[in-house]
Amino acid sequence: MNQIERLQEENRKLKRENEKYKRILIEHNLINTEEIPFYHKEDKLRIYKNLFKGREDVYALNYKETFFPACKNRISGRLCKRKKNGSKWCRKCSNQNFSSLTDFVLLDHISTSHKRIGLYPLLKDNTCFLLAIDFDEDDWFSAMLSVYRLAKRYGIDSAMERSFSGNGGHLWFFFQEPIPAYMARMFGRTLLNEAMRINKDITYESYDRLFPAQDTMPEGGFGNLIALPFAFDALMKGNAVFINEYNQKITKQFYYLSTIKKIFTKTIENYINQNKEMTLENLDIDTNNLNTIHIKRTGILKIEKKGLSSHTIQFLRKISSMWNPEYFRKQRNHEPLWKGNGVSAILSEYEETENYIYLPRALDEIIEEHTNIIYDDHISIGHPIDVSFIGKLYSYQQEAITNALKHSIGVIKAPTGSGKTVMALNIVAQLKVSTLIILGNTELAKQWKKRINDFLDYPDKDKKRNQFIGEYSGSKKKMFGNIDIALVQSLSHLKDKEIFERYGLVIIDEGHHSASTTYRETLKNIPAKNIYSFTATPERQDGLDKIVSMYLGRIVSEVPFEVIKTLRHFKQILIPRYTTFTYLDEDHDFTNIVKKLVNNQKRNNEIIQDVIHEYNKSRNIIVLSDRIEHLDYLYERIKHITINSFLLTGKTKVREKNRIIETVNRLKDENYILLASYKLIGEGFDLPSLETMFMASPFSWKGRTSQYIGRLHRNHEGKEVIKVYDYVDRHVEMLKRMYQNRLKVYRSEGYDIQINNNKIISLERYLYEYEEYQKNMINNICAAHNEIVISCNTIYLSRIKSYYKMIEGLVMKGIHVHLFTDIELTKEIISYLHSLGVHLRHTLHPSNLVIIDKKIIWLSNSSFFGYQDKLELAYKLNDPSFAEELLSNLITSNV
Repeated sequence: MNQIERLQEENRKLKRENEKYKRILIEHNLINTEEIPFYHKEDKLRIYKNLFKGREDVYALNYKETFFPACKNRISGRLCKRKKNGSKWCRKCSNQNFSSLTDFVLLDHISTSHKRIGLYPLLKDNTCFLLAIDFDEDDWFSAMLSVYRLAKRYGIDSAMERSFSGNGGHLWFFFQEPIPAYMARMFGRTLLNEAMRINKDITYESYDRLFPAQDTMPEGGFGNLIALPFAFDALMKGNAVFINEYNQKITKQFYYLSTIKKIFTKTIENYINQNKEMTLENLDIDTNNLNTIHIKRTGILKIEKKGLSSHTIQFLRKISSMWNPEYFRKQRNHEPLWKGNGVSAILSEYEETENYIYLPRALDEIIEEHTNIIYDDHISIGHPIDVSFIGKLYSYQQEAITNALKHSIGVIKAPTGSGKTVMALNIVAQLKVSTLIILGNTELAKQWKKRINDFLDYPDKDKKRNQFIGEYSGSKKKMFGNIDIALVQSLSHLKDKEIFERYGLVIIDEGHHSASTTYRETLKNIPAKNIYSFTATPERQDGLDKIVSMYLGRIVSEVPFEVIKTLRHFKQILIPRYTTFTYLDEDHDFTNIVKKLVNNQKRNNEIIQDVIHEYNKSRNIIVLSDRIEHLDYLYERIKHITINSFLLTGKTKVREKNRIIETVNRLKDENYILLASYKLIGEGFDLPSLETMFMASPFSWKGRTSQYIGRLHRNHEGKEVIKVYDYVDRHVEMLKRMYQNRLKVYRSEGYDIQINNNKIISLERYLYEYEEYQKNMINNICAAHNEIVISCNTIYLSRIKSYYKMIEGLVMKGIHVHLFTDIELTKEIISYLHSLGVHLRHTLHPSNLVIIDKKIIWLSNSSFFGYQDKLELAYKLNDPSFAEELLSNLITSNV
């Protein structure tokens, strides 16, 4: 570098420093105004447009304190439906005629107009030019200043605006080029997360105040809007303006804006990578340098904030918070998200006042793992009770109980049929303290009362008016303080919360429900020393498993499913029925799909024929559906088959439901057909004589599948085989994938599957997922000795080319390769196949399969030379006789 270049570099350096210090002077209103250029309105517009970039095809207009998309038809009472339906109607209005965000609109806004306008920052391609963080609590300025200073420390420019009302603020970040909205929001969350470590007043609620408010554009919408600065009415009050670090208005607003440096994408990426954005599973808990924590322990943990660092308080907030699965579901489905719609990004189970933070009880174990605790214990040990266990435990039950009793609180995971109630009662007998048993419905309460009498001995057991076992549900309001059974709904209305101090032990059946508000609010008032919950399915469909563990603790004991399978004295067979139902509408709405499905005549006829077939084999049957009208229709078609046909739906009164169950239980030598809503055979439903189940309407979640088929898994005299008929609507992608989810549960439960009407194979041994199936099938093909038969219902030239060398090598080794299809192939495909030496054959039944050496069979919905479904499962068999049967079905005539 010569002397001129060094001088030029030094000059550039001095200019940068000059700009830096000039901006500091501007922010503090210390610069000589004579040095600031005069801006004409065109100059102001240029500066404004350079920073506040968003959608230009539409903008928001404020009317009577509400923003709505500016529309040319707004003044037309005939065309505009906003007054009747609200501003959310605008996004699906058929009379849309939105106004563009023009220079005239912006000039009007930054001049003396009384109109307030808002910007839609999320662009159509899911990118954005800016990010704004909204602060609106009482401490809004100190919170905003913390994030501003943090960004400044990293050399990242931002601008603080006092909001329109003056009771909040916006922190603005401007990007050099449009960046993906998910990246901008990740940047904002990471900044907030780091700022929480230095400012204890910033909470997770700030995550819901980012603009853009979503990663992707909601279907038919515009994303969330943010009010633009310089609204004239607010300016007159010193609001909607940019402020300095002393909460003072900066004198020369447009000159200040002109000095703000936009942020490059690389800067954003570097910051995120350096600070590690949190994941859904782990809120990135930093456990170094935590304070000793003083906890008053009752039904909740009461922690004094005095003396705790911001870092320690952030730790406590984090362990009691989780990402909200519903928020991400809405985002994935492009549904609208806006502040105040009840779907926050973070679910927080802590409560906080100026002096205290309150956490769910079971989080003390996590706190103990990371720092020291000084307890002020107010938990209840209850009082001794005279009770003994008169049953006999299996070894797996005893092991599960022993492991659970090593902890004072925790979840016991036990599959259906493992004897959860018996294990719970053994714990009651071992601890011998006053016990509260919390249940979710009256059916469970009936079962528990019976099990208590069967497995426990206690004072005055034979007396009709025994006052040892109490019940608190519905009209029954007797709690004696020894062993009390209570419905959680009834407990939630209990005014005298001190009654919970009677109990030293609490048992919760089906503990996975504890994420509900009713359970959570009840548990907060229960100070029992020992709390154990039982569940077969700790995973929740809504993803709120972590909230359950905050209140009930971790899984402390688990009954191995393999043990339970060995105790089942019957075969388990899945019979999939592939329907021809199709859905051609474009909406792909599950409710609409099911509505058409349950009214499909051909599908319903297939169900009815299968039910009749099973009943004629003298089997006890249950037919399940989510739709009452579906069950009504099926019942009308089936009830003539036998007088022992019964219908249970949400419309069935409790007394009638009880009568039906009692009638069915009394049937000893007669078979029955019961049609029921899925939801009615949940917890508390007990009908051990069931043998065949029909899944007549689709669903997806594995927990539901386990729960429903679990009703078949109870041992019963004469039960040798149980069957599940599952109706697979494979021509509807959504429904086909739901079946794949159910199929995985059938496999894990040890089911065999009936294929091609009579062949029964083991799902556990022969079912493969896509990657595994592709790898193993190719290995089997390459190891062929004589012949490979391929049958396809779709054929793509690209797939043939991808296997060209493999097929060529096989043919050169003398392996005969046959391809069966009913497709009219193009000349190019035929030429390719002939050049390879593949024998083309015509068939009327082109199932997707591969048969190797007339013995190894691969069955799948994916076509070897055609369409590939990577969520598909495949079957592998080694069965020469079945291979011969499949080949005979394929062969009709040569091409």
